[in-house]
Amino acid sequence: ALFFMQFVYTHAVGLFPVILVLLITEARERNYYAQQSNQIQTKVPEEYAAQLAFEELEFRITGENEGEIVVLTESEFLFARASGNYVDIFYRKDDRMYKEVFRLTLQGMLDQIGQSENIFQTHRSYVVNLCAIANVEGNAQGYKLSLTEIQEAIPVSRSKIMAFNHVMNNI
Repeated sequence: ALFFMQFVYTHAVGLFPVILVLLITEARERNYYAQQSNQIQTKVPEEYAAQLAFEELEFRITGENEGEIVVLTESEFLFARASGNYVDIFYRKDDRMYKEVFRLTLQGMLDQIGQSENIFQTHRSYVVNLCAIANVEGNAQGYKLSLTEIQEAIPVSRSKIMAFNHVMNNI
């Protein structure tokens, strides 16, 4: 019984500081990301997409399977989500929402789109049109983006937060 009590005390003494440090770190990161997302949120006006003055780019995205082609303008593209060798492309055309599934990698899609200052890869599995962002929320895990007309929350990975902040602060 003495051995068991010493075992419990030793582990309790070791676990207490670790749990305390984890809780403090989580609270600090939650506050930091919430503050940063609030700063970005003030820079995302409600009518941002309508007021944006840029040359309308046209994208031609082609999948590996026959017949997988979609032609979009930059303002029609909302976001893309990758799942293995498939990409779900969400876009708005003629006041309707569409979702197309292509046999294509996310990097392959980005290569086809080319360089656009309004298209940003927020996560290894997500690419988003910055003009479609309606809301930015932050927590200890990073940012979550809400898009116009889409219920799905788009994650911003912690490795991309600095680049995302830079892009959003320069808009």
